Amino acid sequence: MGGAHNVALQNLKSGNIPQAWERRMEVVGGNQNVALEQLKSESNRRVALQQAPSYMKLLGSIYKAQKSQKLSAEQFNENVTRVGQFVGFIFCGGLCIAFYVSFRTYHASLEKLDKLTDLFNNPKARVASGDQGKRIMKKLQQAKAPKVQEKPDSFAELNETLKKVQALLAAQQAPVAANKKLQQVAPVY
Repeated sequence: MGGAHNVALQNLKSGNIPQAWERRMEVVGGNQNVALEQLKSESNRRVALQQAPSYMKLLGSIYKAQKSQKLSAEQFNENVTRVGQFVGFIFCGGLCIAFYVSFRTYHASLEKLDKLTDLFNNPKARVASGDQGKRIMKKLQQAKAPKVQEKPDSFAELNETLKKVQALLAAQQAPVAANKKLQQVAPVY
């Protein structure tokens, strides 16, 4: 890099913008003005950061100022009261949350105990685990599965039903026909 380039970079780092650039900004417009303005603001920001005190120094000076300042007994008591109120608030909130969690856990365990007691008192309830439990579950699933029955031929079933109906009708009509013959032979007065 050439010498002029190094001088320009050094001027930017130090925050020194030559007066010629500022005069040139008035003459030249558009994108060059924007670029020169950006360079100027960047150099101003760097200078401001170098001159500003660090946050740690600032906080240290505040701490030293507070330490050197003596609190009166009344201010001290007020500070202690406020801190105590805050700590009490946090403690009460923690107790409320702990009570809520333990309350829910307790009632969930009571419900579970009731279910287990009902299961224990049920004489039909059995417990099986491992291979025995798997075999029992397979048997239960097979027992619950719907059994598919073979359907007889619907026409054969219908013909069978019709024959039964005809036989019943014939049996019912036979006594009626015998009574009619008797009434024709000997009328009843």
